[in-house]
Amino acid sequence: MGDADRIIQKLERWAESAYKRWMDCASDTTVTEYIRYHLQYLEREKCLEIAKEGLQGSPNGDRWIPCTERLPKPEEEIEISVKRTRCGEEYYFSVRGFFEDGKVWNEYSSYLWYFPEDAVEWDDKREDYKIPEGWWECSSYSDEKNVNAIEDTVLAWRPLPEPYREPKMYRENNGKGNET
Repeated sequence: MGDADRIIQKLERWAESAYKRWMDCASDTTVTEYIRYHLQYLEREKCLEIAKEGLQGSPNGDRWIPCTERLPKPEEEIEISVKRTRCGEEYYFSVRGFFEDGKVWNEYSSYLWYFPEDAVEWDDKREDYKIPEGWWECSSYSDEKNVNAIEDTVLAWRPLPEPYREPKMYRENNGKGNET
């Protein structure tokens, strides 16, 4: 998706939320018509903010966020950029995973954890332990969310994109195109 497309998409989302707030227009007006008609009335500052964000990469978009800039929320599934050094060679790749800040109790975690007894600090009062701080690779396809420690250098992360969805017309035609 190009910069212009990203900006237009963001403007459309913003205008759609504004449309829901401003229900004073005709009930049969579509969001697209509303955008076209009212684009000239959008606040200049909001347009500039959206355009700038689109050109730089939105915090919720597809730009890589260096770990030195900020860390993701604990257990938020993300794409992670990793640097591995083996035999003097550096390898770069990405994996799906998440970050743990060392404050999440096992009982509240969304993942299945298997640690040796001496690897975690057991809390007798709670009868539970906190997940150790670190980066974890996760499997998200199976019902059991298994994890593996990432022992290489994590450089950056970014939110996962929305999954692909077939166009509505394609789904309604049972997987067939617009054939007649």
